[in-house]
Amino acid sequence: MCDDYIELNLMWPKEPVPSSIFVYGHSSSGKKHIVTSLLKNNGLKYLVFNCIESYSPRILFETILGRYSGEEV
Repeated sequence: MCDDYIELNLMWPKEPVPSSIFVYGHSSSGKKHIVTSLLKNNGLKYLVFNCIESYSPRILFETILGRYSGEEV
């Protein structure tokens, strides 16, 4: 266990996990790494994708379904 994980549990011991989050910041600042590390350390299932690559709702939906089912679209 790392200190960050312990601190997060102390700060929000019983808070529900949101169904989605939006992370914003400068490019190459470690946003994806921090979020995926946090989710992995908590043993949560998650999907990560770049919304800019999904330029229509249909492509976004197909991407989510494909990754969730294990098929790459």
